[in-house]
Amino acid sequence: MSRRVIDSSSLRKQFLDQLSARLEAGAKEYGDRSFYKPGTAEEILQELVDVAGWAFVAWVQMHLRLRGIDREADNLLREREVNLGDEDDGA
Repeated sequence: MSRRVIDSSSLRKQFLDQLSARLEAGAKEYGDRSFYKPGTAEEILQELVDVAGWAFVAWVQMHLRLRGIDREADNLLREREVNLGDEDDGA
């Protein structure tokens, strides 16, 4: 099984490009008002809770995927053991 190589610099650039585009869109729509708008702290706290919530959702998804990968690997090993056992019977 080949191992995938993650191009983190490419992904980092993609993330930063998306972040930059969001910041520019916000600046066009709101100017610098977000930095001085009353009630912004409460809104930011709510957004941070949302971010943490989405991090938990992502964690659960990854946990389930890893469990699935582990299960798949176990099944492949079992198949291999069965196939090796069949070869031993014929010897």
